[in-house]
Amino acid sequence: MSRTLTIRKDISTALAVEMPLHSIYQTTNLLADHINHRSEYYKEIAADTNLHPMTISKIASGITREPRMSTVFKLLDHFGYEFTMRRRQK
Repeated sequence: MSRTLTIRKDISTALAVEMPLHSIYQTTNLLADHINHRSEYYKEIAADTNLHPMTISKIASGITREPRMSTVFKLLDHFGYEFTMRRRQK
């Protein structure tokens, strides 16, 4: 039984983009890119997500390659993503 995690950016528009993410590494790289290319400080992201700034820093720098799913969900939500999990059609 295989499953895929799908995230959507800008869910309020008709131009929503779905991206299947097949590994936690791919998801973590997406989050690191967002953290590194935003003008927000780690402490601002941390305050909004209720995470420690060091957690944000470690994801951004690649030290943490497999964050907890709860951390991933908080960060995806912060960056404006909606996430769903559904079974792939055979």
